[in-house]
Amino acid sequence: MPSVVVRMLMALSAEAGHSVLEIGTGSGFNAALLSFVCGAENVTSLDVDPELTRRAQRALKASGQQPDVVCADGAGGWRPNAPYDRIIATCSVRTVPLPWLEQTVTGGLLVIPWDTPWCNFGTLIATKQADGTADGSLAPFGSFMLLRAQQVDAELRAGFPGAGQDPERSMTGLSPWSVAGNDLDAQMYEEYVAAGRPGVHRQRLRLTPDGRGTRHEVSVSGTVA
Repeated sequence: MPSVVVRMLMALSAEAGHSVLEIGTGSGFNAALLSFVCGAENVTSLDVDPELTRRAQRALKASGQQPDVVCADGAGGWRPNAPYDRIIATCSVRTVPLPWLEQTVTGGLLVIPWDTPWCNFGTLIATKQADGTADGSLAPFGSFMLLRAQQVDAELRAGFPGAGQDPERSMTGLSPWSVAGNDLDAQMYEEYVAAGRPGVHRQRLRLTPDGRGTRHEVSVSGTVA
């Protein structure tokens, strides 16, 4: 969706000379736009699918933009060209891979679509801090397929023989339409970041390396009913 591409690139605030890592090459369209802005020599784009990678390389060459397109698992980032001023993903994650945080310069931006078992919606925009953490918030746009390495749904697998546990299910009496009026995007966003509680006007997300991966601490400020 071109409108989402534009929103994400605006959030990325990439400029000429910035080193950019894109996770998820796809058709190569986003990589071409980044190359036009930052210079193709400063853009690295990864895709786990070799056929998509080959097609994107051909399309980019035909467009006159030839960034470094690599067939690799994006979950590990791409250390040969690190560090990066900007990292952008065109796939969703449920936890930000630690290499992405490690490969971003202090003050650099990460723009990453977000996913939970309940809802695939929202884009994390975070700034790398001097202490190695990243701090930011979720913007109310973006819905992408999950990063290949994270395409495992624990709830779907839990009830299978040998899984060792059965899923627990519960119901809520809260109407989703009561959260944010008639604005569906706003309704989804507020439900997503505030667990369906009205009155919440701002949320903050912090990524902290803890040796095992990346821990996410979400705090919500505002009047919670």
